[in-house]
Amino acid sequence: MIKYSQIRPFGLILLAIVVIPLPTLGFELPKFVVLSTLSTLAALHLLLSKEPIIRLFLRTISGKLYLAFGLAVLLSIAISVAPIASIVGVAPRFQGVLTYCCAMILGIDAAHMVQSKRGRATLLYAIISTNMLVVLYGTMQMLKLDPFKQWWLDEAFLGRVFSTIGHPNMLGQFIVLTLPFVGIVLQRAQQRVVRLWWFACITLNMVVLFGTVSRSAMLGAGVLVLLSAPVIKQWVKEQRTTIKAGHAFVLSFFVVIVASIGFLFFAQRFSQSFELGRSSSAREVIWSVAATMIAHRPQGWGLDTMAFTSPGYIGKEIYAYESLTTVVDRAHNELLQMLLSVGFVGCALWLVLVASVLYGSWQHGQQDRSGMLKAAGRGIAAYAVTLLFGFPSLVTLVFFWVLIGICIGRLEGKDVSTPQWVERSVQCVFTAIAVIALVVSVQWMHARWLYAQARVTEGLRTFQYDRQNLIDAAQVHLFALEQNPGDASIAESTEAIIEILNHLTAGQDGMVHILRAWLAATQGDSERTYASLNAAHTFYYQSIMEHRAALHILSLIGDTVGAYEHESAIRSFLPNAFFDESSQLHRILLKQHPWLEHITDAPPRGE
Repeated sequence: MIKYSQIRPFGLILLAIVVIPLPTLGFELPKFVVLSTLSTLAALHLLLSKEPIIRLFLRTISGKLYLAFGLAVLLSIAISVAPIASIVGVAPRFQGVLTYCCAMILGIDAAHMVQSKRGRATLLYAIISTNMLVVLYGTMQMLKLDPFKQWWLDEAFLGRVFSTIGHPNMLGQFIVLTLPFVGIVLQRAQQRVVRLWWFACITLNMVVLFGTVSRSAMLGAGVLVLLSAPVIKQWVKEQRTTIKAGHAFVLSFFVVIVASIGFLFFAQRFSQSFELGRSSSAREVIWSVAATMIAHRPQGWGLDTMAFTSPGYIGKEIYAYESLTTVVDRAHNELLQMLLSVGFVGCALWLVLVASVLYGSWQHGQQDRSGMLKAAGRGIAAYAVTLLFGFPSLVTLVFFWVLIGICIGRLEGKDVSTPQWVERSVQCVFTAIAVIALVVSVQWMHARWLYAQARVTEGLRTFQYDRQNLIDAAQVHLFALEQNPGDASIAESTEAIIEILNHLTAGQDGMVHILRAWLAATQGDSERTYASLNAAHTFYYQSIMEHRAALHILSLIGDTVGAYEHESAIRSFLPNAFFDESSQLHRILLKQHPWLEHITDAPPRGE
């Protein structure tokens, strides 16, 4: 019989490596299903074990902050501009309230596990095994031996390694989070062959880290090296008496070779002036937008709402660095993202929690013989640095909270007592949230599977809280309505889909009004078309896609004057380099958006 203690490590491994190579499913949604399943098992285990879990967190300041931030996440639903979207999350990130709660439940379970020697060994095994599998697949990608290469659109990453995590920057985050735990087993290894094996694993981690070409991850790795410098120095000193000169030479040669391979990935990407500075310049624009949004709503906008609230604040400057169809759904700085999502109170709790955990790991790390506290502290510190220039994936979010839980579980504190009814009530809440997340994730997965098979109606009936699926379904209906303008059933279905979208986003999504304008245009209702387009414009600041949609909509009602105005607006938003036919940007944009060729022969006067 398989025990739950045996399921835990396999659950974390599966979370990191599971991928379903379908555009409608991709990387994150299958991981959401695994996360909700694993958190449900963890919550049930905590509930049935009848052990005092809350007491474990109330004994330290870090533990209290952990619980306070979890409460802030739940209460953020009340301040969200779109509560339903915040609860379930929005594709493609799937990081709503349910996801955060599931990740924090696993963190609580990790804190409980590290109380025992067996639990610590299980967690260490899970983290190291996950690291090895992810890095191994990343190595295969670097060597052009990826057996699933035909499934991935790796040209979108410009040859960068993304492994099973799904994005190069987030793969870099994962490595800096988990690499310190590989260092633990290297320190403990006694046999020469075993030491060589773990040393090779650490080297491969660094090679794949280079292959991500993530500058934020390299900065995090630098912090990790600085924090680990005393340990590295001591380890090298110990090895000098046991390793032979010939072996040392071979190892040094191996390190130089693999480091050179990794460096080639960096050089290849940044040797072209087109790539140099694009990502940093885009971040500057996004940070400015995020700061403006925070100033307009300091209490927070709610988790996972930026995808449909940011267009009202983004100017045309973004098109000089990002795709014309780009959706800014993250602030690319976790502090700004926390301020946007959960407001100043939630952000302060998160920041103080991380600081207290890092301080605790530094202060009490020497007393922890397992090495778990020091490893988790180093991983969290390095990861926090990468978040200054990025945002987490679902996997790195989970491992972050697991490491936070490890730290809290290993910190010493003053024992407190809690009433049994409080413990049981809170554990019941954990279980209920995890079960809800499991139901939501499975239904979402099923719906997207139906969409992949072009069974749109069944998909809508299965799960009605996927914003992207609702928009895609509405567009399919509207194109059908253009061919059959008198079909009342299609018109009614389209209106119903638009209303569901409006309910999901609580009237905060400008796409609702664009779809309504499109529907009115297919019915020849010019008055409603103009009214809806005007309403949509209040949700967009300077959006090419808004003007492109309006261009198509106005062509349906024969408004050539209005269509020309939107055409001119599109030309004015395009970067100046686009109008130079010899430029690389011109070729890239035309390849990505062939429709530009027909409306952008010359920039408007005065531009």
